[in-house]
Amino acid sequence: MDLRVTLITIGLLTLIGWTPAPSTDDDPLDSATARAIAFLRSQQRDNGAIGDLETTPLTVLAAWRAGADLELPVWQKALELTAQHDSERTRELAWRILIFLERRSQVKDSKLRGWVDALVDLQYDQIIDLPPQRYRNAARQGEQPMPRFRYRTEDGYSDFGGWGEEEGRAANVLDTALAIRALLAAHEAGFQVDLGVFSRAFKFLTRHQSPKDGAWGHPTSGARGDATAAGAWALLTCSKVTGSGLDVAIAGGGSIRSRIDLAVKWLQHTEQPGVNPGAGRENVEGYRAWYRLLLETTRKTTPGFFEALEKRLIEGQLLDGSWRPGVARSKVDQIRATALSLEALPAWRAPDDRTAAAKAILEGLDLRTSEVDRLIAKERLSRLGDEIIEELILALRDERESVREVAVNTLRERTGQDFGYRSQDSISKNAEAFRQWSKWWLAIRSRRELRR
Repeated sequence: MDLRVTLITIGLLTLIGWTPAPSTDDDPLDSATARAIAFLRSQQRDNGAIGDLETTPLTVLAAWRAGADLELPVWQKALELTAQHDSERTRELAWRILIFLERRSQVKDSKLRGWVDALVDLQYDQIIDLPPQRYRNAARQGEQPMPRFRYRTEDGYSDFGGWGEEEGRAANVLDTALAIRALLAAHEAGFQVDLGVFSRAFKFLTRHQSPKDGAWGHPTSGARGDATAAGAWALLTCSKVTGSGLDVAIAGGGSIRSRIDLAVKWLQHTEQPGVNPGAGRENVEGYRAWYRLLLETTRKTTPGFFEALEKRLIEGQLLDGSWRPGVARSKVDQIRATALSLEALPAWRAPDDRTAAAKAILEGLDLRTSEVDRLIAKERLSRLGDEIIEELILALRDERESVREVAVNTLRERTGQDFGYRSQDSISKNAEAFRQWSKWWLAIRSRRELRR
């Protein structure tokens, strides 16, 4: 019965034309995320990479969190490249594990297992060749620096328990937290991860945290917001995985709970949506992303901070949909900054009524709509999924060419069909193509009904 009603509806609309529902206020957050996704897609190279081999899985993960449909060809190409790559660097491995735990059907478990093992192995390989004096010089005025590295017999220095950028590089809090994030996700997905990994990371994190203010930093700089947010989140995560109570005493003073509270207090005292405390604009995107994750995990939010962060991000977004990197200026840095900014925004939630949302997006199009805004509209529609296919087909009968163009481009990408429809042609000239689209959709609907 439902199919008959649909067929009659499409037939009538073919004769009388169709006008979308009245427009609703545009959602600036929805528009910002769609604009960012459009930018990231526009940066894809012929081999499927979006940026480099580190930013490609990060980009796909951020886009997925922002509502992108990873079944679309652009994301599939990026996923295929990522799955084929076996470089063993901490960030590449971590982002790769995180995205394929979401797309587990696209790689064999044995491959995922290999990536997890490779990431674990990197915890054992952090050796550097610089003397401790180099790091004592980074102590803040009036403080005695804590021992940061322990001597190894191989004529180098090591910081066992943390991760660096790759084998042989100095361990740091940010790479350690990212590795813990990936290994935690693998552990929760059923991959066996030795709990000793988290215990060693726990010791590394507590050894590098200041017991006075709870902040973390890098060996060559003072306390920084990105390191502190990442360190506090990782410390809390490691304690939960290993089953340590939050009131367990820590060597150097305090308990797990008091150390995390100190870190959050320091962050809240120094928090600014547009500045990475202790580092200015450097890695401000990473600070925002890690701080959001920490606050969402601990639920220790300050009034209005998330709103101020989202407002700052939306206002700071460039016309092409990207965000300017804090310090570096390369195209890869811009892609990374955009992906991390998407991570810092709230996870996208589809509206309850996707059909109404699609109508509102289409209603916002007119002759003055720029090509960029048409692309953004297509991205917003793309995130609404298959539920709006019928609405898009009906939009092919709209009097406005901009609506027809966005609708058919979205349909082509989502379905792989074309039927010879040309948005620049008149409605009467496209009548046969519209009939083919309607016939195809009714056949799809019929098969879906039979499978229920």
